[in-house]
Amino acid sequence: DMVKPKHLELLREHLVLEWNATICDGIEADDQLGIEQTEDSVICSIDKDLRQVPGNHYHFVNRTWTHITPLEGWRNFYKQLLTGDAADNIKGCPGIGPVKAERALKECTTTDQMYAAAQKCYVDVYKDTWFSELNKNAQLLYILRQENDSWQKNDQQKLDAEASHISTMKQNNITSEHMTLETETLSQCGGLNTQMEPPTSGVEQQEKPI
Repeated sequence: DMVKPKHLELLREHLVLEWNATICDGIEADDQLGIEQTEDSVICSIDKDLRQVPGNHYHFVNRTWTHITPLEGWRNFYKQLLTGDAADNIKGCPGIGPVKAERALKECTTTDQMYAAAQKCYVDVYKDTWFSELNKNAQLLYILRQENDSWQKNDQQKLDAEASHISTMKQNNITSEHMTLETETLSQCGGLNTQMEPPTSGVEQQEKPI
């Protein structure tokens, strides 16, 4: 367990009394910021996780202002869903870093497209457990926008996604089986030769004298 700073309680009391700070009970501070964010407010933080929250942001170290649209916020969320967050021990989708995540989401213009892109990456890595891994990471990364908020794909969306996954897997199996059958057939007919001449037709072979 982490050791609490020696003067934590004194600092907390000072912030409340002198700076009108609010103590967050039951939720993390970034969730409280997400709930409190409005069109007129500004989130002042260096925490990249908060870039998924739409609205005005101020990076007090770089002294830069940013306005994030709802779609940009979702894009930042899905990027982090793919890359994970080592600081919070969220592994994301192993093998996918910022560049691959950006590439996967590049053509997406809606949140449904972003989810589909993330789903494909998770299916490639996690196979049959993709939904549980994606859902777990999404819930850990999602910052609340209102009280009792959460990130959750509903059951119908899950069923649709799983049906799509199963259909893709079946199609891949059919293609694989078809290729295996063709290979076996060619092998039975004398083996495979990548440089062989086009075979003569059966009619031509029958016309040749024996």
